[in-house]
Amino acid sequence: MLFTSMDYFIKVNSDSGRAAVTELMAIVHWRQQRPEAALDGLLKSLDYKKQHADSMGMARTYNRLGNVYAQMDRMEAAADYYRLSIDIWNHIQNPKNLAIAKNNLANVYLALGRTSQAEELYLESLEIKERMGDRLGLAGAYINLGSFYYQQEKYAVALKYFDRSVALNIDLGATEKHALALENLAYTFSALGKSEEAFLALYEVDSIKDLLYQKKYSRDVAELQEKFDSAEKDRQIKDLEKDNALKVLELLEARTRRTMWLAGSAMLLLLVVVMVNSVFQHRKKNKQLREITQTKDRLFSIIAHNLKGPLSALEGVAGVVSHYIKKGEHEKLDRTVAEIDKTAFQLNTLVGNLLNWARTETQTIPHQPQVLDLEGVLTQSLDLVATQARMKQLHTQLDLDEELEVYADLNFMKTIMANLLHNAVKFTPNGGSITVEATKKGGMASIAVCDTGVGISSDRIATIFEAQTEKSTIGTANEHGTGLGLYVSREFVQREGGTIELISTVGQGSKFLFTIPLAMDDSMTGNDSIAHRQIPDVKHG
Repeated sequence: MLFTSMDYFIKVNSDSGRAAVTELMAIVHWRQQRPEAALDGLLKSLDYKKQHADSMGMARTYNRLGNVYAQMDRMEAAADYYRLSIDIWNHIQNPKNLAIAKNNLANVYLALGRTSQAEELYLESLEIKERMGDRLGLAGAYINLGSFYYQQEKYAVALKYFDRSVALNIDLGATEKHALALENLAYTFSALGKSEEAFLALYEVDSIKDLLYQKKYSRDVAELQEKFDSAEKDRQIKDLEKDNALKVLELLEARTRRTMWLAGSAMLLLLVVVMVNSVFQHRKKNKQLREITQTKDRLFSIIAHNLKGPLSALEGVAGVVSHYIKKGEHEKLDRTVAEIDKTAFQLNTLVGNLLNWARTETQTIPHQPQVLDLEGVLTQSLDLVATQARMKQLHTQLDLDEELEVYADLNFMKTIMANLLHNAVKFTPNGGSITVEATKKGGMASIAVCDTGVGISSDRIATIFEAQTEKSTIGTANEHGTGLGLYVSREFVQREGGTIELISTVGQGSKFLFTIPLAMDDSMTGNDSIAHRQIPDVKHG
């Protein structure tokens, strides 16, 4: 299936698609214990991610390269890649994957005999999972720590962590991990000389394994019954097909006579359809030409109108600056420089929106969706408006219910968030607040940009997402806009398969709410983690 997918991406000339499939193939090689084959694919995928500055993708590939080198028993190389992965996860503040990478590096340090460093990393990984409330991850972390202390012959400490894992797995109903934790608990009891407790734990392990075997047996029986029922239905269908064959032969002669008559009628009808379609296509082409001409005129009108203001503001500014320098009027010079910075920022936003609008209208902007860490995208977006927010003393905040990954075009997401956040900054008075919220809603991520600004009247809400050729509304600090930002945002959200809406009350603020598809499943994100190297007697989570 991956080779079929690769052929498709080659045909459509998609570099991102080829890179994604190359990495998935490498994961398959790794799981088949073929690390040399996996290494080549991961290095190629890493080159692509470096070229496109995909920090999250690079971190995942570094982690996988560490897994591959560990499988090849090249532990120093594995440690180097795990450390690179940890640096990125720390920088973009992704605790889930940071805990995984630290656990993997701890495994490698343990194999290299660097036990104190391994212990420190195991405990850091455990602490992160405790902060996140990742109970299933904690159950595995307890097993890992118990195994570590068992190997160090600190049996009492190992017993404490194995016992925690047993209790947590019972609560979670994680039967297989429960059995693994109990088995390790039994070995630890045995090492402590507690033979009776070890026997009771192993007896419970056998009971659990019997239960798992019975469930598997029941599934196998159900599958065989399903296959038998299917075969019986196939036989009945074949008997019916034989009976129907005779009836079909009887109907064939009658149908042949009708077909001759219908053929003549169809020829006449086809001729009429061809003539009507020709007229329709001619009218359609004329309509498309008119729309293209109108779009071109509209584009030139908006560009001429919106570029005139910022460029006029910059005209002659060099002479004013030179005058203030000569006169030593530093306070006026500072205000002028601040105005230049604000005008340049507005001009940059204007040009970006004009280009996006033009490419949207002419349908030439590419759409290249990929799996994105939503928290990272929203954090970077807030960073882009941090300077303007500070100038207006605005409080900004990011609220996420849980860690979410979306399947969207990175440039589209950045453009949508930039426009909505710039809008919020523009219309929020000094000392106000801006909050970005993200929640899971079915198969979509629901993202809201909320502000405590001036609000929007109900008569304007109906047309707020349309491209406006007239002058846009002035912000609370005399900021200018393009009248295109919300239009571009709506177009991009719709291209992603989502919806966007506005809830606003004059004098109380506005809330722009849009949806983006969630990534389908965790298998595409590549949160791979390696288990401990096997040690005598004790099994690892």
